[in-house]
Amino acid sequence: MIGTVSAQIALLGFAVGIVGGLYAGNPAATILGRALTVMLVALFVSQAIAYASKLVLRDHFMRRKLDLDVGHLRASRPGEGQDEASASADAPGGSVRS
Repeated sequence: MIGTVSAQIALLGFAVGIVGGLYAGNPAATILGRALTVMLVALFVSQAIAYASKLVLRDHFMRRKLDLDVGHLRASRPGEGQDEASASADAPGGSVRS
């Protein structure tokens, strides 16, 4: 995923560099050199962004899966889930059981 996304962004940067150079009326060697530079910079930057995005999404989905698993575990043990819920509801209120 990281490689394909970064390659597409790099090629987009190359195309924008070519079109921008042609629009400005620059010589062909200058256009090609700048477009290649833009392509390499876009490749490295997009790889870093794609890798960071992958880590963030993986962390989000792992936390979500953990929350679902904990919920399923509590649902499979009806006696324990109710006792914990009532104990946690009493604790913040400050009431003391005798």
